[in-house]
Amino acid sequence: MKFAFLFHAFAIAITVLSITACNPQDLEGLGSLPGSSPTPTPNAPSSSPTPTSSSTPAPTPVSTSSYPSCVSSDTSRTCIGLKIVSYQSSSGVTDVTEAGAVTLVNSMNTVWSQCNIAFQLEVYQSVDPTTLGLPYSPNWQSQTNAVRTAFEDNTRFVYAAVGPWTGATIAVTMMPGSGIYGSIVDQQYSNNPLTVAHELGHYEGLDDESSDTTNLMSLIIEPNAETLNASECAIAHSTNQQYWSAMMRTP
Repeated sequence: MKFAFLFHAFAIAITVLSITACNPQDLEGLGSLPGSSPTPTPNAPSSSPTPTSSSTPAPTPVSTSSYPSCVSSDTSRTCIGLKIVSYQSSSGVTDVTEAGAVTLVNSMNTVWSQCNIAFQLEVYQSVDPTTLGLPYSPNWQSQTNAVRTAFEDNTRFVYAAVGPWTGATIAVTMMPGSGIYGSIVDQQYSNNPLTVAHELGHYEGLDDESSDTTNLMSLIIEPNAETLNASECAIAHSTNQQYWSAMMRTP
């Protein structure tokens, strides 16, 4: 499996300020292959344009009866409901298949088990975005909030794979307390469990970790960047309690 190597377009200070900013979002940028030096990407605007909306209903989700469940009677374990949306190209190719979504969630849960946190895939949608008035391969600077608005869910985390992007940015995620939520990832990295797990880490209130390259929240995600420390786990649990109680699943 090809792993993403990420470099953030924003400085750490901007990510920290994002808790109180109007429309902040964490931006992931392309980094480098092993053995080479990462090249920073230009700073992006700190606020997002006003999202557009569509009155067209979203497609009916695929049956989830066969999806694995992470609900547990163990009160120390947190289970978060998850909705995965995958765009279809004009030729009908889907970024993340339903089977791929199940595999992705299972792999992410292995990483997040360090914090006794897991994600439960509850909704999978494969959509032609043009039927919703949305473009395939949206511009991450001006159109990602429109994607979030179209697929927002008040009871689940939302992850959307939206086709290939141009430029260095490969993923955007709003931090808690920011506004319209949802992790949006470029097609090339949409099936990469560390990339998506990293993005959901921002959903969980985690900033980027610059000092430990083995950490899931590292600025550069390498194949071994899959550890989470006790402090990060505590922040994630606190964030879930403060912001995401409606997303938490209990028996």
